[in-house]
Amino acid sequence: MESGRPHEHEIRSGELSDGWSLLFMVGWVAVAAGFAAVWRVSWQLGQPTWWLAQRSSTIGATLAMVPFIPPAALIIAAARRARYLPWWGLAMSVVLAAVALVDLGDARGLAIAGACAALAGALISVASASGMYRSAAVAR
Repeated sequence: MESGRPHEHEIRSGELSDGWSLLFMVGWVAVAAGFAAVWRVSWQLGQPTWWLAQRSSTIGATLAMVPFIPPAALIIAAARRARYLPWWGLAMSVVLAAVALVDLGDARGLAIAGACAALAGALISVASASGMYRSAAVAR
């Protein structure tokens, strides 16, 4: 049956609805922006986080991308209509919290800011679970 809509696809259990998918993407862009703010403040204060410690080496350039990989992966997954994104978002929030909390000893304020960004990702993920399609119950 053709409905005339060019981009319609079959809805699968575990996918986010269109609105929640968009909110999920925007939320994770904000999480990445939070870590970008931590990066900028770290640079301005001259107080590097562990993932920004060695700017001049190639390893340092690779480490600097660590907190941006989880949000980028989730944004791409949401754009591709991946299933179970809220659960993946929670897992990535834990990863980002670990990235942030490593700095509690040396850069406490920056660690707290990163942990807040990770918490925001977790809250967005939990909220978006309400927009996840579930399988239809089988009537007996």
